[in-house]
Amino acid sequence: MIQERVLAITGTSRGIGLGMATYFVAHGYRVAGCSRGEGSLLNAKYLHSRIDVTDEKQVRRWIRTIRDAYGQLDVLVCNAAVVPRPALMMATSGETLDAVIRTNVVGAYLVCREAAKAMLLKRCGRIIAVSSMATGLHAEGTSVYAASK
Repeated sequence: MIQERVLAITGTSRGIGLGMATYFVAHGYRVAGCSRGEGSLLNAKYLHSRIDVTDEKQVRRWIRTIRDAYGQLDVLVCNAAVVPRPALMMATSGETLDAVIRTNVVGAYLVCREAAKAMLLKRCGRIIAVSSMATGLHAEGTSVYAASK
């Protein structure tokens, strides 16, 4: 019997994250998703957790929940991101900068670190970090977001 693969995806309440979760569930994967809000995907193969990826304790608890529910973690997709309104650098507040960096950089790091620990137990796993086309477009007002991705 082939064991089902287990994916963890951050930022699954909407957009690309929700699309990925829906796709992988439809293709037979068990998916554990998270976001700061409620999840909208209703499927027996989907487990949603409401967490803030910038909170180390919540991230640890989420990865532990995945391992407890499924016994393993095969793939992590770091997708969660804060995308601020476009603003020139001199008009971007420190508060906006902090929110973007905390989620897009620190949050991704924390999730990768905890997932890697779980994957080491199996001596196998994959981590995928979602970037953004904004990094290469050099669009006006996207300096903070582009730098974080």
